[in-house]
Amino acid sequence: MLRHLRAPDSLVRLFENCCRRSSRVFSLQGALGCEWVRPERGLPQGCPLSPVIAAAVSHCWAAYVIGQDDPVTAKVTGHAYVDDRCLLLRAGASRHHLREAIDRSHEFDLAFKLSLSLTKCAVVASADDPAAASLASNLGYKLLSSLEVLGVLVPFDGSWGLLRFSLAKVQLRLRLMRGLSLRLGDARQLIRSLVEPIFTWAAPYAAPDASELEAIRQEVLYLCSRKVGREAARVLFYEVVGWFLEPQFALDAAILRATWRVVVHPPEWSETLPLHETTLSQLKVLPRLPEVLERLGWWLTDDARCLCCKGLQGEVRQVRIGFESFRTVKLWLTSLTDLSIS
Repeated sequence: MLRHLRAPDSLVRLFENCCRRSSRVFSLQGALGCEWVRPERGLPQGCPLSPVIAAAVSHCWAAYVIGQDDPVTAKVTGHAYVDDRCLLLRAGASRHHLREAIDRSHEFDLAFKLSLSLTKCAVVASADDPAAASLASNLGYKLLSSLEVLGVLVPFDGSWGLLRFSLAKVQLRLRLMRGLSLRLGDARQLIRSLVEPIFTWAAPYAAPDASELEAIRQEVLYLCSRKVGREAARVLFYEVVGWFLEPQFALDAAILRATWRVVVHPPEWSETLPLHETTLSQLKVLPRLPEVLERLGWWLTDDARCLCCKGLQGEVRQVRIGFESFRTVKLWLTSLTDLSIS
């Protein structure tokens, strides 16, 4: 497979040597095996070659199962990430097209000697879809009304959510920091590296609910208030510790940053769209953007090249996306958050 994809000979030899000449000792719950063994197939967990091989296999699977059709007109699309696969049926397409794609996937697995775990397979559809229920029954898959993909929960009705977000984990990390006698700068760095990414990594698509954000906010206030002053006003507190430690500010900034990236570096698939649909279709990949713009009172121009807001005197202010610094947007967001919590 690697040679067919024209991988360098040195990479192919390295992979073959790892498979044929390496030895491993197995560990289970801290207990080690009594001898070294030579595996017959597979790579050890954590091996640098593993993502490369997984990407190569996934590419071959996508080429065979999904095909090379125009992504705009294709009946079935999808993706693969390591051992997770997802097939998506386009609106208006027949279930027959999906069943054909599933059959091709089974053929691919048979050729590569791969096996499915039926307990992890599901047909995701609305609850009142008898054709989907029949397909799931025939395949032995579960029938679900929410799609779990790449750490995000996507229901047919309702807002998206974070699949494995744990408020308890966030609170535990913040509370453990209390006993470290951290300087303010160190605490800020730890929060931004160990806490903030837990709930902002998928900000354009999903976020914790308001009560969870308030719980995080209170933990941050308690942790840093000893350095700022327990009676300090919220505005003064965040001016000292940094506005990115305010959870809602961090989420809004992440969504606006994602918008900036999509406009400046459009996805490759946007090249296949008609010119009059290009910009709007790009922004459709950010489902939480409209809610943020509405709450902030901001808007995008028709070509999505300028982000606009109203100043204190009612004047229209705008920043050209990709031409001016994103720091201007952060200044706008800081001013607006400042007013909202004053």
